[in-house]
Amino acid sequence: MAKLVRRLNIQRIRSEKKITQKELAEKTGFPQGYISKMERGIVSTSEMFINKVKEVFAIENIDDYVSFKEQDAEIADNEQEFPIEPPVMLNRHGMNDKMMIERLFNIIDRRDARIEKLELENERLRKEVEKYKS
Repeated sequence: MAKLVRRLNIQRIRSEKKITQKELAEKTGFPQGYISKMERGIVSTSEMFINKVKEVFAIENIDDYVSFKEQDAEIADNEQEFPIEPPVMLNRHGMNDKMMIERLFNIIDRRDARIEKLELENERLRKEVEKYKS
């Protein structure tokens, strides 16, 4: 007996919103490859993905886009469930948003420390100049 899989008609949504798989991946935080597998029916559409699409595009009746179909046995054997949380998306520098923010704060902290050090040195030099003037 073939397994029933839930499918969100992602192609219909993308067509209506005039976006690519890549753009959908950026908006939802799910990998483009996973979205492609869902579109092709290789994996079931996770509830988390359906909720994210509903939220991102403000689709009130998401059930209009959901259907169920029997999945081929060979595809079912290869199906991998998506983890509970989507993987952290990394930018081209290999950092996620949290890492990037931490790095920026470290840069700001170092900059502030250098500014403070320069202000102290400037004050010391000003006192030294005043000493020679008098």
